[in-house]
Amino acid sequence: MTTDRPDITESPFTVDAGHVQFETTLVGYARSAPDQAHTVSDEFEFATTNMRIGITNSSELSLVWQPYGTVRVRQTDPLRTIHQSGVGGLNLRGKVNLWGNDTFEKPGSTALGLLPFLILPTDRHNGISPEFVAGGIAVPLSVKLSEKWESP
Repeated sequence: MTTDRPDITESPFTVDAGHVQFETTLVGYARSAPDQAHTVSDEFEFATTNMRIGITNSSELSLVWQPYGTVRVRQTDPLRTIHQSGVGGLNLRGKVNLWGNDTFEKPGSTALGLLPFLILPTDRHNGISPEFVAGGIAVPLSVKLSEKWESP
């Protein structure tokens, strides 16, 4: 089992056929670095959930939805703060593992996947949901490093 959170941990691995996996961020927070105009954004997300459904042992469908989020943008020139909140967009994703789904054990092993996605707006004017339909494809690659590599 591997996690697959959009923009956080996209991986080439899929959920096995007939299985469903739920991944949820109960509360998430992100703060942007100041830009050239010294504008800073604080973003909160609540209960963002990714439901992954195994179609075959090398393909899956997933649905990602953010029920509620808030954004506060603080600008220093001129001094003002903008608050936005509401429902996030709906992210429809598919994934096909090309290789490595079940053979990713020895150092040097690789896995590659294709992850097409489509993001649909739910409320175009709340500042949380995207304003327009967007889509694309990600190509996640994983390489198994030796046991000498450790995470902090």
